[in-house]
Amino acid sequence: MDYTKKKVKDFAVVISFTALFIVLSLHTYNFQLTNLNSQNSSDDNLSKDTSVSDSWDEKDIPFIHIDANWTQTNSTYNWCNGKGTLMDPYIIENITINGNKRGFCILINNSQNIYFIIRNVTCYNSTASTNSGSILLENTNNGTLIWINCSYNDNIGLYLKSSHNNLVRNNFVNNNELIGLKIEDCENNTIQHNTIKNNTLSGLVILNSNINTIGNNEIGNNDGSGVIINKSADNIFKNNNVVDNKLNGISLNWSEQLVIEENDLIFNQECGLYIDNTNHTLLFKNSIVNNSQTGLTVSNSLNLTLTENRIENNSLIGLIMLSDTRNNLIYKNYFLKNGLHGIDNGTNNKWNSSKIGNYWDNYTTPIIGGKDENKDGIGDVNYTLPGIKLSNDTKPIYGDPFHDGKPIVIDGRLDSTNKSWAWISTRAWGSGSGSLEDPYVLNDVSIDGGLKEACITVSNTTDYFTIKNCFVSYSGNGTNIAGILISNSSFGEITNNTCFLNNATGIYLSNVLNFTISSNTVNNNTDYGIFLNSCQNSSIYGNLILYNLVYGLFLNTSNNNTISNNNFFYNSLTGIASNEPSESNLIYLNNFTGNLLNAMDNGTFNMWDNGSIGNYWDDYTGADRNNDGIGDTPYKILGTAGSYDHYPIWEDNLNRISSIIIGDSDDEDENITILEFFEENLTTIAVIVILVEVFIGVAILFNKRRNK
Repeated sequence: MDYTKKKVKDFAVVISFTALFIVLSLHTYNFQLTNLNSQNSSDDNLSKDTSVSDSWDEKDIPFIHIDANWTQTNSTYNWCNGKGTLMDPYIIENITINGNKRGFCILINNSQNIYFIIRNVTCYNSTASTNSGSILLENTNNGTLIWINCSYNDNIGLYLKSSHNNLVRNNFVNNNELIGLKIEDCENNTIQHNTIKNNTLSGLVILNSNINTIGNNEIGNNDGSGVIINKSADNIFKNNNVVDNKLNGISLNWSEQLVIEENDLIFNQECGLYIDNTNHTLLFKNSIVNNSQTGLTVSNSLNLTLTENRIENNSLIGLIMLSDTRNNLIYKNYFLKNGLHGIDNGTNNKWNSSKIGNYWDNYTTPIIGGKDENKDGIGDVNYTLPGIKLSNDTKPIYGDPFHDGKPIVIDGRLDSTNKSWAWISTRAWGSGSGSLEDPYVLNDVSIDGGLKEACITVSNTTDYFTIKNCFVSYSGNGTNIAGILISNSSFGEITNNTCFLNNATGIYLSNVLNFTISSNTVNNNTDYGIFLNSCQNSSIYGNLILYNLVYGLFLNTSNNNTISNNNFFYNSLTGIASNEPSESNLIYLNNFTGNLLNAMDNGTFNMWDNGSIGNYWDDYTGADRNNDGIGDTPYKILGTAGSYDHYPIWEDNLNRISSIIIGDSDDEDENITILEFFEENLTTIAVIVILVEVFIGVAILFNKRRNK
């Protein structure tokens, strides 16, 4: 192939992938706006679209009070409908209520066993009261509050008291004179995707409440602390943005067994996180950045674990442990550009685990003199923290812990250097010890191979390891080059990665044993999506393998592997193929759609069904006369093996295939299976494929004429 033709081919690949990416992105955006399923209610009941419903304003409804009298309310008022069951809950919607300085706009109490939804409601101008809210649920369970605007009230915007198993989602609780959202004496509620801003006291208050989940909320610009959690236990606070509050981002008081994970605590005017009299709590992967005083202040607390937090650019101190703190564990955190990184005035606080300490960006300055002569990623000199105790981090992380985008090479025979698992485990993008219970993990890196080399290479490893959540592309061309290349290894897992536009192969395994390849997206690679060479006793499942220019998956001298629940879509030559030495592989519950050839078997004793169910083939010409979801006649596999799928899946039985998921939300209802995506977008995808083929043909024809 000359250079111009290669450019045409490469550009066609880019065009096809870009088009697919646009469709996926548009679909995901639209899906997240419209598909709001609930733990309490059926899908249809949580849509924001209320065009078929009537609307009422403050002239029609001065206030609503339901005291366990749903049946009477439903029979009396047109703005309430439903039956109060899980599948047909009572619904109050499309209402605007002016509180006219009353204590509440909507009060629902003593509703224990009824399911209900309040949605698309606006409540404002209720009067000041510390015991009431614009919307108050008291002694009430199984409710869903969604797409509500409770703003500009003189009291609390939303108030849940002694109420359990409720969902509060996608609401706007802003500019209230007391508190935005308060939860008191509550259990098992979910608070997610709410906007809680510009409230006079605090944004969110959790008091005497246990086992609640608070996630993905925007909490900012409140005149007090963004979040106060007081006298509460076993709550999970995850993926929230707590930004620019006038006091602390989060205040934890007299609480225990909390999980504070993956939150952004940024630009708060005092502390990012203030902890007082709180014990046995995990602080994990938070970004605590640009706070005006301290990142974290800890007082009178014990048995906290702080790990993998980024503590950066806080004006005075990154982390201060006051004199009444004890027995806390602080390890694998990243201290960057703080006024002072840390002060320890407590007792028996540990600044490293048995294997690793923290990263201090001033460790290698002359005054400290940090070094790593054995190149294991752990500094040889202690890092001493200022404070009464002069505590030490005895295992400080040496060198930049963050990934630089360059290819990664790991040789399991090495005990040190930046090509060893031991060194990788000290980085922000690595962890583990190589055991079954604690495998080495390489995760969350993005690598461009520059069309020259493999993006991730692992060889000679018998330790347990996992590669996950990585994005690899543009690896070079060659037998020992791929997006992810594994050789002479066992007990590995490759999961949830994206391998695309590699110049030869997305994932290449050679001479491996007991591997798992799962839930990866492997697309638009020049030759193979996945290549298994001398691969034994491994599982390949739940992958999306599409638009690869030759094979989706190829087995070469590979035996006793299980290939199931994968989607092989629109691979240019063959979805899956095996050569003569490959034998005894089990291939079932896969979806083969849009490939030029779906399958080719030149191996021996490969099985294309498990004895009761096989695969879905878009070119199957048989029938399903008994409507059991299985084709009545076998599907013949091309190739010298003479193989058959004896139980081909009929198209109305496709749900038997456990498809991988588009979307990475913590909320399962915001994701969509790849089968659902292709069903909904089949016409668009077909147009894209046709356009790409036309483009390739025109480009090649133009090139030929140009060269004459």
